[in-house]
Amino acid sequence: MRNLKEALVDEKYAKERFMRIIEVFYRLIDEFPDIMEYALYVKHREIMRNNRTICSSEPFEYIMTIVADDIIKGEIKDIDPLLATAILMGLPIRLITLKLDGVIQDSLFNHVGETLDSCWRALRR
Repeated sequence: MRNLKEALVDEKYAKERFMRIIEVFYRLIDEFPDIMEYALYVKHREIMRNNRTICSSEPFEYIMTIVADDIIKGEIKDIDPLLATAILMGLPIRLITLKLDGVIQDSLFNHVGETLDSCWRALRR
């Protein structure tokens, strides 16, 4: 979480913030694949209180706050912040699972630009 907040400190525009979010997650998969695998594949409702889901985790809620602010500022589409956050994080998370499954061999960091472009096309105004 600290890495995510630090990465976003100087970014003023939604697209740059989204790029930093993707970079943080892709860097984490390179540096801590076991932790990322656990975080993605664990049954969150079984370990979190009150039957909560991954969408109620601190990093997801933090990202959703950023996305909601970007909606308010008019930088991205005026849609439900939960949906917008799922759109932003869906592709990176899927690529991370492909990396964990051995389908993608190289570093996902090599694909930040392509990932950002796809997510941005889905969310921009």
